[in-house]
Amino acid sequence: MPKRGRPKGSKNKSVPTIDVEKSVCPTCGSSKRSPYFNKREKSFIGVDRDGRVFEKVTWRRTKCLECGQHRDDRTYTYK
Repeated sequence: MPKRGRPKGSKNKSVPTIDVEKSVCPTCGSSKRSPYFNKREKSFIGVDRDGRVFEKVTWRRTKCLECGQHRDDRTYTYK
């Protein structure tokens, strides 16, 4: 059985930590949701509300498990 993990003496890889907004229901504020479905993507260059340039927008449909409200969660892919 092969050993798992990185070899002894390997250096740690430095990776950035990014804060991501939590997806919450606009009706009741719950973060409990069903799995995503009906994914749609559109590629184009644009600027988000914070002034960051993006190259693609993705919408994914979900449903609140507390109140049943359907919503589309939107995410951006940045350059």
